[in-house]
Amino acid sequence: MLYIRVRGEIDPNEEAADAVETLILAIPDPVTLESGEAIARSIYDRHKTLTHCLQLIGVSDEIAREDACKLEHDISQTSYEALVTFLKNHKL
Repeated sequence: MLYIRVRGEIDPNEEAADAVETLILAIPDPVTLESGEAIARSIYDRHKTLTHCLQLIGVSDEIAREDACKLEHDISQTSYEALVTFLKNHKL
C-alpha cells in the first residue's frame, strides 16, 4: 500500500522525504487502471462537492475551485461524509 499527501509545490532541489508532510491517501500497490480510476473519481467527487459548498456560502466560482483543490486532500472522511449528508438532507 502506498500512502501519499503532498502540500504545495515540490522543489526539485528538496529531498522527496522533506516534500511529503503527511500520509493520508491510501493507494493500492500496484495501481491498476480500475483502482486508479476509482481513486481519481473519488477525489473529483470531493472536489465537486467542496466547490459546491463554497459556492453556496458566496465564494466566487474561481476561488471556490482553487480552495476545493486544497481542501479535497486535507478534509477527513468523517467531515466530508457529514457535508454530503448535510447537502442531501437540505437538498442543496
